Amino acid sequence: MVLDLAFIGCGYIAKRHVKNLLLEQRVNLKCFCDINYERALLFSKEFGGKPYKYYQEMLEKESLDGVFICTPPSIRIKPIRKCAEREINIFLEKPLALTCQEGKEIIDIVRKKKIILQVGFVYRFQDVTQQLKKSLENGELGRVSLIAGRFWSGVPGPEWWRDSLKSGGQLIDMSSHIFDLINYLFGPPSKVCGISSKGIHNNDYSFKVDDANVTIFKIHEDICGCVTNTCNSPYRELNYVDLQIVGSKGSAILKPRNSELEIFKLPDKIVNEIFICESPIIRTYQHEKNVGYVNEIMHFISCIINKTDSCVTSEMAFKTVCITFAIQESIRTGYWIKVDYNKY
Repeated sequence: MVLDLAFIGCGYIAKRHVKNLLLEQRVNLKCFCDINYERALLFSKEFGGKPYKYYQEMLEKESLDGVFICTPPSIRIKPIRKCAEREINIFLEKPLALTCQEGKEIIDIVRKKKIILQVGFVYRFQDVTQQLKKSLENGELGRVSLIAGRFWSGVPGPEWWRDSLKSGGQLIDMSSHIFDLINYLFGPPSKVCGISSKGIHNNDYSFKVDDANVTIFKIHEDICGCVTNTCNSPYRELNYVDLQIVGSKGSAILKPRNSELEIFKLPDKIVNEIFICESPIIRTYQHEKNVGYVNEIMHFISCIINKTDSCVTSEMAFKTVCITFAIQESIRTGYWIKVDYNKY
């Protein structure tokens, strides 16, 4: 079976997906669409397929099994609705939505039309993430008490990213990766408290994104944690996308962007002792960085062929929307916010 696929949005992440899809014999890259027609034309010349400027025309004229929606977060609900009307399965770049209301609408659309919608939280699909999940489920780290996550990077290139109403900024667009990993590995936070900073880009009136955010959270009463994020760390040496975990029997450092994992295990005879271990047992895992991107699109293709739900459904991604929405509310009010996943 060969699937006919199309792209709405022909930017950086779309090209990455396309190059990985070229490795897959079960797909045909049928067409590319971008409101900047030159981009669609360039994709068409490089990868084959028909170029379109308007997705409405493309969806009306073409018979498709799946569409990759790689547009800015603020302009996704309409193409999602149009794809669903034609019962076309969707791979949606993260985040699911910028607001809880929009996220709920997407869930309702998907349920009504019974299509597959997979959200592109690629770090779930890294082999090192799966290794960490297995270690946690096996109790190798013991009882986890602390989680610390970071997403420190420079300012992404597209102009639209600098407007939080279009991109969601660092918190919603980029740090959603970290909150999704926390939700996937440990369960959703029950309450959050956030603070933010601004000022570095005061001379740039087009820059409407926080410089940095700090979030502390609780998962039930067992685990506490924090996540820090900034778009003002352009130096490669200070680019961090990681998750550090402290447990009663060991600790771990997951670096999903680099596809690296380190597990620090206490020798069994000193697990219950309270002192610094000079010689922990260290296991290091490292895989090819692109493997997560390959794994996620192969999973999407298999879901379409086998007619099964994705492991990253709109309902799962909606939890991350609720988390970031609650953090924004905390930043505005100065209070701890209980994350009610059924409220919105």
